[in-house]
Amino acid sequence: NQENPDENTREETQKAVEQLYAFITKQMRRGHDQSAIIQQLTERGMEKPTAQELVEKIYPQIIKEAREERYTSSSLALAAAGGLIAAIGGGIIWGFIAKWTGYEIGYVAAGIGILAGYTVVIFAKGKKGTPLQIIATLASILGIIVGKYISFYYILQDKLMEEYGIAVSDIVSIFSGEAVSTFFENIWSLAGGYDILWVLIAIGVAWGIPRSHGINVK
Repeated sequence: NQENPDENTREETQKAVEQLYAFITKQMRRGHDQSAIIQQLTERGMEKPTAQELVEKIYPQIIKEAREERYTSSSLALAAAGGLIAAIGGGIIWGFIAKWTGYEIGYVAAGIGILAGYTVVIFAKGKKGTPLQIIATLASILGIIVGKYISFYYILQDKLMEEYGIAVSDIVSIFSGEAVSTFFENIWSLAGGYDILWVLIAIGVAWGIPRSHGINVK
């Protein structure tokens, strides 16, 4: 299959625009104004009229997005609600996948991080910032704990059934204090190296999604 030259050109142009957008955003975080950014671009080899035209187009757009993404107290409350829903829902899904397959599929934990991050942003109506990053991160951790607990509970049920029979296994419900306390007493022994890796990935993803432009605007 021959590559489409027009498609390649569009992809290269899009990539260049994204890199320029990221560069201007980075400079704005450092407090540089339009003239300073234009100067930096010309020093990097861009023609000054081109640099001026691009910066004058992109700079206001970034300012507008930074204003729109500023969080409020109500958006934080909505984000917390969304994070809780994502944590419980994602944890249940992961726990039952482990139950049905017999394996704790690690990348599902990363999926919980993605779910937590995007749910927080959606519930916050597109707002972003450090508090929402914290909410998303905590939600991803909670979701992983919920998933690990569900997986642990069904393993515990199987062992109780095997050793003591159905009468004893039925007594220990999923909300049983004994089951919960046993889980937390053994939580570190239940976590392997790959578990920790996927948890860190989930946390990183959840932290990154609600990240703001980091630009102070009035």
